[in-house]
Amino acid sequence: MAIMPDLALIGLREAAESLSISLRTLRRIVLAGGLHSFRIGRRRVVRIDALEAFVARLEAEGTRNGIQ
Repeated sequence: MAIMPDLALIGLREAAESLSISLRTLRRIVLAGGLHSFRIGRRRVVRIDALEAFVARLEAEGTRNGIQ
């Protein structure tokens, strides 16, 4: 079974690094509902396409960190 690219997942630490923000800031964004995450075992992950959509929303809205 092949994994579809839109189902690719990334851990919160890796997502924070890719956004050049702290893990703490990313956790606040997740808690505020700005980015959906879920758990697989002990690891909290986000879908890469959701991360890309989050960045696109920030660019469109011109917000600083996704927390309104």
